[in-house]
Amino acid sequence: MASFRQNIIVKGSVTGSYVNGIYVPDVAGPDITIKATVCPAEGEDLRVLPEGERSGSAFLLITEYRLCSTEVGEQRADRVEIYGDIYKVKHVSYWGNGVQSHYEVLVMREEQ
Repeated sequence: MASFRQNIIVKGSVTGSYVNGIYVPDVAGPDITIKATVCPAEGEDLRVLPEGERSGSAFLLITEYRLCSTEVGEQRADRVEIYGDIYKVKHVSYWGNGVQSHYEVLVMREEQ
C-alpha cells in the first residue's frame, strides 16, 4: 500500500576523494526534506537492477525531485531515510508526460 506525499529525508551528500585507491569521506552536507509517494517495489520494478541486487527491502518513490543514482568521481548516490531505515538510490526514471511530470526512484535498504 502506498503512502502518499509523505516527508522523506534525503541524507546529506558525503563528498570525499580517493587516497591510494581507498575512498575517504569528508564532512556530510545538510539533510533535506522532500515530498514523495512511497510504494513497495514489485518484481517488475526490480528488473532494472542486476540479478544479484534484486533481493532485499526496496521501495519505489514517486516525486518531483531529481535524486542521483550514480557514483561518478566525488558524486555519490543519494541516500534517503524511510521508516527509520537508510535506503540507497539505485535507479531513477523521468516521466515527463506534460500533465504531472515526475521521477520514479528505486531505492534499496543499505545493509548495516
